[in-house]
Amino acid sequence: MRTAEASSVPGAHRAGPVFTTQAFGLELELPYDLAALPPRSASACTHRTRIIDAGRAAVDGVWRGAQAPDRVVDRRLARGRPMLRVEYEPRIGYRIWAPWHGRYLVSADGSTIDAAPPTGSDWGWQRLFFAQVLPLAATLAGLEPLHASAVARSGYAVAFAAASGTGKTSVAVHLVARGATLVADDVLALESSPDGPIAHPAAGLIGVAREQYDGLSAAGRSRLGAVLGERGKLYLLTKPCDRSLPLIALFLLERTEELRELRVIRLPAPDPRILLASSFINYVRDPRRLRLHLNAHADLAAKVPVHRVEIPPSAAAAEVAPVIEESVDSLLEGRR
Repeated sequence: MRTAEASSVPGAHRAGPVFTTQAFGLELELPYDLAALPPRSASACTHRTRIIDAGRAAVDGVWRGAQAPDRVVDRRLARGRPMLRVEYEPRIGYRIWAPWHGRYLVSADGSTIDAAPPTGSDWGWQRLFFAQVLPLAATLAGLEPLHASAVARSGYAVAFAAASGTGKTSVAVHLVARGATLVADDVLALESSPDGPIAHPAAGLIGVAREQYDGLSAAGRSRLGAVLGERGKLYLLTKPCDRSLPLIALFLLERTEELRELRVIRLPAPDPRILLASSFINYVRDPRRLRLHLNAHADLAAKVPVHRVEIPPSAAAAEVAPVIEESVDSLLEGRR
């Protein structure tokens, strides 16, 4: 469970309780009680990150001292309006900023985050926090975030990697609606172990297309949790998995125009370039990070069954989910 201590946060913008929990393989100390984060599990994390409610003036003041920062991410909307900006300065670390979502300074080792969410904001700012800020901290701490969604099934994690818009979140949604438990939506933090990669739960804030949600049964919608609001997608507060799990399979989802039938193909020797392409944070490029990055994907290729799921254009996520379930059940049967 999340726990709170009645103490002030050093350097915080305001004093108050300190909440502790775990997500993305990090033990987190926060000044906010964020319901989307998983409960604290009994398993100890070796990486700790402290989030400080620093406020906008403090964050901006620190960043004004940056010397020629390198802009490593600059995503823009139509007509050139900024959508997401990430900058790096060796002495300070990384600055992440997005309009209406706040600004955050992540230390170079991922151990500290100076946060300045937008004043008076609702839950919307948390999308940036979960989708960019915490994954960067996990990367800097030595974990490997994949651009993947994942669910838990029978004590194992099952991951789905794909290009944006292919349907990995929709597949995860349908699997959760069918009884699985959410591990991560869009960003999955992996950690190497002697027995293979360990998948760490992320936040339970999941975005789904309205038509996907409306097409679920009442029982399926109930399993997905409460609706928080609609921002282009419908955002749900889904109860995430409460512990880290061994990764039993990785499914690479591909939409194939010429295909007429859905196919699941086991890749006995997956091309390392395919796995490397599934990395989420690709702008951290120091030698230590690159070494850990390559080792993590070598571990993934050697110890986790990888499948390519070829999906016809007309196939919906509701059709893909039971086919993946069947493949996972076969893997589980082989382990019994």
